[in-house]
Amino acid sequence: MAWNPKLEIKNVASTITTTIDDNATAALIIVIYEGTPETLKYLFNVVGADVIVAVDDPGERASGDRREVQDQAAHYTGIYPVKIIAIDKTGVTATKIQYKMRIQMRAAFRPVARTRAGFTMKIISTNEENDRKGGIDKVWQTTYDIEYMWMNP
Repeated sequence: MAWNPKLEIKNVASTITTTIDDNATAALIIVIYEGTPETLKYLFNVVGADVIVAVDDPGERASGDRREVQDQAAHYTGIYPVKIIAIDKTGVTATKIQYKMRIQMRAAFRPVARTRAGFTMKIISTNEENDRKGGIDKVWQTTYDIEYMWMNP
């Protein structure tokens, strides 16, 4: 089976849990790949999601220690945007759930080795925006750039 860093990031994101505003009720968190056919309006209004986590395709770059002559394994770095999307709705304040998700994201993506030797995942930057998307007013979105570094065997 092929090694898939995007799937591994999705699997780590799928372990995240948090609560809605009452601090007792578990939030319904849906983890998807960016660009899936579901619309935000459908996921929030029909499925009842409180938070959507969307894992996007990576940008790749070789790190500075890569050698052109491959006499040893090279390090490769992938930057995977992971978007945390929330809206205000009954029982859920988007800014509060974004704050709770920020804490959970930092805990889930610590700069430590995860499940397999030879790679690490960590958050390298964040970008927050408030916009109209997917037919919904006031969508709160934070994009976390997850750096995934692995050794070529």
